[in-house]
Amino acid sequence: MKALLLNFLLLSVFASSFAQSKGTLTYKLSIKTSFGDNEVNKIIYFDGHQSMEYFIPKNISSSSQQRSETEYVETRVIKITKQPFLLKNLKEKKIILSDNIGSKVYIINDTLNNFKWKITSEHKKILNYNCTKATLNFRGRNYIAWFTEQIPLQFGPWKFCALPGLIIKVSDNEEKFAYELTGVDLKTKFNLNLLKIPSQYRDDKFLSHNDFISIYNKKVEDYAKMAKVVHTYPNGATGSGTVILPEKQEKF
Repeated sequence: MKALLLNFLLLSVFASSFAQSKGTLTYKLSIKTSFGDNEVNKIIYFDGHQSMEYFIPKNISSSSQQRSETEYVETRVIKITKQPFLLKNLKEKKIILSDNIGSKVYIINDTLNNFKWKITSEHKKILNYNCTKATLNFRGRNYIAWFTEQIPLQFGPWKFCALPGLIIKVSDNEEKFAYELTGVDLKTKFNLNLLKIPSQYRDDKFLSHNDFISIYNKKVEDYAKMAKVVHTYPNGATGSGTVILPEKQEKF
């Protein structure tokens, strides 16, 4: 009984030390789209119950291709002038993040209360960590996550969090959006200003998640209507153009 109590106390102290810890996490996000695959690297700074994630996209060039005599496809990379970010507060159960629709960047208020994980009895080893499987249905997608209690941090990539251990891997069941841990540093030092909303957003109006999704869906509808308009070019040729926005991870 005394040994069991001692183990419990040691585990409590260990978990408490992590709760007060400060460090960085890095993840790789793999995205599969109808236009091809893409990878984005992310770094997360955390301190206590807060974390800030910054997105570091790889250099991608615009491209074009002619699929047939009548179909020409052009992919353009839109450069965002503001630093994308995602700020989590586990204690207050809220998220503040930026997201874009085309070249327009918005700042959004969201909540952590939507994460209703189901922890399973399935286990496996990933990156030398003993991991447990958890599942989640979140805004139109089903997710599978693997977390480890060997690192009792409740953080993870993107909006994912609130599991009893660090998320090592998580993806939707179609693997269109797949995240994988690439690094953990529990000793790093960084300026706490990194946990603040970038000053570039100081004058921006906050939107709710629902408002942002409504704007995105309206833009998709507008582009669909534009695609039905037939244009006549100076050389007499006719045709129509279709603009397709990148798919959002959240469907609603």
